[in-house]
Amino acid sequence: MVHPSTALAASTLALVVLYIGLGLRVAWLRIRLRVGIGEGKKPEHRPLKRAIRVHGNFGEWVPITLFVLLLAELRGVDPTVVGGLGAALVVARLGHAFGLSRSIGPSIGRTGGLTLHLLVLLGAAVAAVLA
Repeated sequence: MVHPSTALAASTLALVVLYIGLGLRVAWLRIRLRVGIGEGKKPEHRPLKRAIRVHGNFGEWVPITLFVLLLAELRGVDPTVVGGLGAALVVARLGHAFGLSRSIGPSIGRTGGLTLHLLVLLGAAVAAVLA
């Protein structure tokens, strides 16, 4: 039986505010700012533009990382390692989402979240290959 570490990380990322929450935030801003499609062109549309990028960045990076994490799990990497990487991924994405939601410039949350995410991806890939 496969340890449920990857399933737990994926479910947490999908359900606990992150992907669903980020998508709902985009929808709410679209309604509030009356922007049906695109990101709007007025200065007051900047929060929508940021929200779209936070959601998009999540969708661009998280699936491949979860896939590599699942490969590591299926290859028999210690469940504690897979679970730790999954937990770190959740923390990374929370940090990134928080940081980028507040500012498009560098921030501790954005930079730290990206760095941790990349370390998780690298760690999962190396663990999967070495297993």
